[in-house]
Amino acid sequence: MTWYKTGTVTVTNGSATVAGVGTAFNGNAFPGEAFQLEGGVTYEITGVVSDTEITIDPPYLGSTQAGQSYRILPVRGFGKLAYEAMTAAMNDWNTYKDGALAGLFGDGAAGDSGLGFKDAPGTGFWRDGGGNLIGQRNGSAILKLLAGGAHITGLLTGTAVQQTKTDATLGRVLLNGGFGLGETGLVPLSTDTNDVDQATGFYRYGPETAGTKPPAGSRGTYLHTTEDGPTGNATQLFLEREVTGARGLYIRVCHQGTWSDLIRMDGTYGSGPNGSYVRLADGTQICWLNNFATVSGGAATWTFPAAFFVGLTPPVVIATSRFTTAPRIIAAKIDGAGSISCAVHSWDETGANTVAPPVDLFVIGRWK
Repeated sequence: MTWYKTGTVTVTNGSATVAGVGTAFNGNAFPGEAFQLEGGVTYEITGVVSDTEITIDPPYLGSTQAGQSYRILPVRGFGKLAYEAMTAAMNDWNTYKDGALAGLFGDGAAGDSGLGFKDAPGTGFWRDGGGNLIGQRNGSAILKLLAGGAHITGLLTGTAVQQTKTDATLGRVLLNGGFGLGETGLVPLSTDTNDVDQATGFYRYGPETAGTKPPAGSRGTYLHTTEDGPTGNATQLFLEREVTGARGLYIRVCHQGTWSDLIRMDGTYGSGPNGSYVRLADGTQICWLNNFATVSGGAATWTFPAAFFVGLTPPVVIATSRFTTAPRIIAAKIDGAGSISCAVHSWDETGANTVAPPVDLFVIGRWK
């Protein structure tokens, strides 16, 4: 083993202190080792104070000297080396066990896990060349942790997913068909009472005739929400897919078990030989026709382009003459049912003679 002798020292007669210049005593000199000047007396090192100071025993016996060469004799030899090596190894092992290097394993491969089990090398985890972590069982990949997310081979099961399609347990993954999402089967609803407290969700709707559901023959999808409060309160928003070629958006509410009528939320427009009409979301309907031909000596019947809902408020008709400078008296009488037509009469300004001028017609009422 090489003796340490870097730098120079100053020794003082009767002093136990050795001062160094250019020395690095820490790590190179140890208590119990020997110190001596070139060809001088050997002393025991009793302490390492710093890189430039050690203490010796007995105190220096010779004359005071500065800038002297020296030697430190590692008298413990191979035993010291073995002790230092063992200490370093134990420090490393503790680092691997408790520190940042803990749990490091080889990459492994398919069928030969880097992190696995002695009797089942094909079950465990391995890392591919792209840095992806792959879980395998008997050599078959069942889980891949990729840079962009996780990929699971097969179905996700267990308590982490919904146990039923209406399971509302917080934190569980939604099943295909859960609360109607992705459901392909029609919702079996036949009355207005058995769906009030069904689970909130999206549902596919088939044609039915019972209750105040969407118009008979219609199909579509609806959002059902059951209120977090009194039983029997709910709201449904219905997106109609077809009913004799028409489509619409409807809403209805249920209060304490009683459903309101469906209210169409989107405005609709139509026209034909009998005129034009518009239906508004609040239930208002307006129909109009220009240049309607009246008849002399009787009434002409105008059939509305869309039927009205009479209820408590029948529609109101307004008629005005057209393309004439002579005064005319125009009157329109709603038919008995009040929903599909009116009779239009016209007279001259005296009211004694019937005439047949063209007229413009306007009617407003309710469609629902």
